Amino acid sequence: MITGQTTSNTYQGDGSNREFTITFEFTDSSQVKFKVNGQEVTTNFSLNTVAKTLTYPTVASELDPLTSEDEIEIYRDTNITQDIDFVNGGPFNAEMIEDGLDKLTMIAQEVLNIAKNSGLEAGKGIDIEDGVISVKG
Repeated sequence: MITGQTTSNTYQGDGSNREFTITFEFTDSSQVKFKVNGQEVTTNFSLNTVAKTLTYPTVASELDPLTSEDEIEIYRDTNITQDIDFVNGGPFNAEMIEDGLDKLTMIAQEVLNIAKNSGLEAGKGIDIEDGVISVKG
């Protein structure tokens, strides 16, 4: 169940901290991405899915911790795919349905954040009709 609406966390470096808390919900580690100073990073980090923390940079990388001039944004990026395939007459698995609804909720939250962060508002440059978001130009 997805109970929160947070899809990202942003932190300022302090020259010593390497571990950052993830407060948003995710169902797979591949959904957790991050940027440092606006640039996506794909190496020298570790993700603890149980504690919901991201460590960057790792001590093993021998990179210095982020300074007060650095900003790290940790965000959820859910693949827009349909992973459930029911078979006629097959089992009706409630947990599988819940997982599918969770994924749809996460995708909807991320799309809403993209629309909000575009600087446009409903009726003022952006319209949402029949589930379709359109930008007036």
